[in-house]
Amino acid sequence: MRTKNVFLITKSINMISYPFLNLMTTVQAADFSKLTKGKGYAVVSGQIIFEKDGEFYITTIDEDRDDFTVADYMLLPEGAPFELLNGKLNYIPSPFRKHQVAAMNLSASMHFHVKKQQLGQVLPAPMDVHFGEKNIVQPDLIFVSNDRKSILKDYVKGAPDFIVEILSFGTKNKDFGEKKELYGTHNVLEYWIIDPDEMTIEVFKNKHKKLVAHVQSVQPILLE
Repeated sequence: MRTKNVFLITKSINMISYPFLNLMTTVQAADFSKLTKGKGYAVVSGQIIFEKDGEFYITTIDEDRDDFTVADYMLLPEGAPFELLNGKLNYIPSPFRKHQVAAMNLSASMHFHVKKQQLGQVLPAPMDVHFGEKNIVQPDLIFVSNDRKSILKDYVKGAPDFIVEILSFGTKNKDFGEKKELYGTHNVLEYWIIDPDEMTIEVFKNKHKKLVAHVQSVQPILLE
């Protein structure tokens, strides 16, 4: 954490020990209530400003650690844009327009079909999906069949039948790497990776708990 930034934007310092924080500092609510815009948190230059028990705090997350757990994740302010992936807390940047258009079009189409046929439930992001103690991810879209409805809690605890990730800036390596491996190991049956710039969908199907490339297709309708 860059100490000079802390003193530029704070008026008092109160060190508190949290497992995933390297510094927490009390700040004046009057200075940051507008910045958080009613969400209870804001992310500025890699730092999180958030409200807890009537106080406002600023801190950073240690990006070098890979031993965070569900308990640590639950200490984050509600709605904070982070995922827990293999013990690391990763920031999720805001997606671009093409990403959102593709997400909306696919979500609407799937929701209509699944509801009409009474197949299960379609859930768009943000929705926490728990895979054990070191992984909580927020896929862009998931489908949970009636056969797997027991995993539906206030969040999703276990593997959905189907997951979609839509590529955003900086997510390609994770979506094709760690996430694909995670989803396969936990028996997600089918996984799509959508590239909104190339207008392609890559389909992976589960074989022996490994997601294997099945087909790639061009789908311009997703962006119309």
